[in-house]
Amino acid sequence: MKTNKIAFVVDGYYGLSLYRYAKSEFGKIINFEGLVNSACTALENIIQEKCISPASLRHYYMGTDLNNVNSVRNEYETALKLSRFGARGRPLQNGKEKCIDTMLFSDIKDEATAGVFDYLILLAGDLDHITLVQDLKSLGIKTVLLYGEIITKGIKTTGYSHELRDSCFNAVDLFEILDNGDVFKNTKYQHTSMTELMRTPMPKTSIVMEPKNPAVQQENELDKEDLTLKGVVDAVQEVISEKEKLQDRKLAFAFQAQVGTQLKKNGVKLPVGLKQYLESYPQIFRTGTHPVTQALTVSVKDCA
Repeated sequence: MKTNKIAFVVDGYYGLSLYRYAKSEFGKIINFEGLVNSACTALENIIQEKCISPASLRHYYMGTDLNNVNSVRNEYETALKLSRFGARGRPLQNGKEKCIDTMLFSDIKDEATAGVFDYLILLAGDLDHITLVQDLKSLGIKTVLLYGEIITKGIKTTGYSHELRDSCFNAVDLFEILDNGDVFKNTKYQHTSMTELMRTPMPKTSIVMEPKNPAVQQENELDKEDLTLKGVVDAVQEVISEKEKLQDRKLAFAFQAQVGTQLKKNGVKLPVGLKQYLESYPQIFRTGTHPVTQALTVSVKDCA
């Protein structure tokens, strides 16, 4: 069965408007990793082929306001980056975006021409994007549109182009999947899963380490704690091997969040206080702090 590569692109300010609205009106935040996975799964069901969305094909385009710090916007961009989206844009000029849509069109068209992806999932609403959709269609690439409409007190403040929606291969109203637990999480859940995880002290345990690294023992020889350790070692090694996951991460818990995501994918229960968990095994993990980003750096020692 063919495996299709999916490019996932977010029109930054449009996505930010939907993000703010979902949070203020419903107390929900967009879980972008869940959104990517759900969209890929939906596409798999339609085309009956496997779909993946590599980090190298996840982009969001947004003007950079260097003079205005906005907590909701910072939170939104952090949520995107932790889901391995890369930022692309330019500083605002006189408070306005300039050429962001043109940059989006040019970048995605170049990648499509190079044949690096098979489908595009686009979170946007502007009619301007229809040219991109049509050009991709001429290259044999189909677009799935994610869109939303914000109506406050009877006044539509953020909408979408019906012509853009109709020109796409498929379309999904973001707010129609509001109850999807993989796509939307309440604010308490998000706070716990990202920030509090790193602040929660790890329960004290009395683990006796064998001279040989338990990560390389046979599973039938391992007890429950050692199986968890093996899962953490595997997850750390996988995150390190995909260096793109750690690029542009400025939060100290970014590495732990990525390892935690990998652990969940592998069916391993996330240790409480992952940072403390890693540091409690100095004979296996070497931890440090990146001098520029202040993110946690971890390597797995060779214990053979």
